[in-house]
Amino acid sequence: MPQRTSICFLLLPLLALASPAFAQIGPYTATTLEVYVDQADLIVRAQAVVTTPIPGAQSPAPTLTTVLGIRETLKGDPLPSLTFASHDLQLSKPNAEYLYLFRKNPQFQRDSADPATAYPFTFTGIIQLSPVPATEQYSVLSYKGYFTTDLHVLDKAEDILAAVRAEAARNLKSPPDKILSIGLPTLIIGHAGRSGDGSINYLTLPVDDRLQTLAHRMISHTDEIFTADDYSPDLFAKLGPDRVAANIKSSQPFIRAEGISALQPFKSDANIALIKPFLNDPFKVLTRGPGPQQVRNVYTLRTAAYTVLHAWNVPVDKPILEEDLTAQSSPDSQPRPTP
Repeated sequence: MPQRTSICFLLLPLLALASPAFAQIGPYTATTLEVYVDQADLIVRAQAVVTTPIPGAQSPAPTLTTVLGIRETLKGDPLPSLTFASHDLQLSKPNAEYLYLFRKNPQFQRDSADPATAYPFTFTGIIQLSPVPATEQYSVLSYKGYFTTDLHVLDKAEDILAAVRAEAARNLKSPPDKILSIGLPTLIIGHAGRSGDGSINYLTLPVDDRLQTLAHRMISHTDEIFTADDYSPDLFAKLGPDRVAANIKSSQPFIRAEGISALQPFKSDANIALIKPFLNDPFKVLTRGPGPQQVRNVYTLRTAAYTVLHAWNVPVDKPILEEDLTAQSSPDSQPRPTP
């Protein structure tokens, strides 16, 4: 099982802008197509699905036996059909086509009467291929699109299939053994049809050369990551160009910090030279906590750079990472009015 490394830094202090995408309480973590493919042992393209209740089965045990008529196997050994146990989930819609993702069942026992061990594969996910009606774009089965590691969102079946096939072929040669989540503005994550509360959501990617390329873009070409094009026409008109520009500008230090943090698996002389200058970066954010009265200035980019360099055992002097302003902000420190 790939290791999951989360190097999520600080929340963006932007306005919590409403996104037209499906929202959930708390931050939302999207997953790239590449991670879906890397973590699956079997991926099949299917349309016909038959589900049969398992007599006497009760949740949380699997309650359905599902049979797929397979049109194509994109990863794993080809199969004409596949039977597996699932929970009470709607796994298809009429006339819709999906990719079904599976992992090998480590508890599989041939001729077992237990649905949890009777089948060689366990269902792990589904990817929508058929066009999604506008009225259903945010349902459980329907996404507007799927992210790739270069932050493109694919929403056409032929593009999704091409990306999955390419990743499956790459996976045979050099499968990533880790994944990592990076923070990005919610409006970016919302392009795939779902987002969560707050100004930042997360995207999970494989730890390989493509992540390093994205991290370099986030550090050196930050203005290409989050732009006015990420705003819907209605939201742009509501906020106006000046406010949109201010929001984008205020997000850039945090995108850059996420890029620095994402470089931690990629120690090299070039990356050391790239992030060392941020040890003296002046950008800071006023934060409160962890104590109820504590107020601090946190140097976001300095902290990201020092954390990575320290993890790499690079000998550098520790810069000032934060300033405690609690005494200055307490009521007792305020000047008293003259009687």
